[in-house]
Amino acid sequence: MSVSEAAAELGISPKKAYELAHSAEFPSFKIGTRTVVYRDGLREWVRKRSEKESARPCY
Repeated sequence: MSVSEAAAELGISPKKAYELAHSAEFPSFKIGTRTVVYRDGLREWVRKRSEKESARPCY
């Protein structure tokens, strides 16, 4: 999917999605000049992030 489509799925701005796409842990890759987000990888990335958040202690 495109970075803009990923942004819509995540409910974030395209600018923030592009920032994430340039980070090492985000499931994206380049095809020529286009940045593409791996759909199943995005789901897994969200799942891992939500597990980390739920493991945090609440104060």
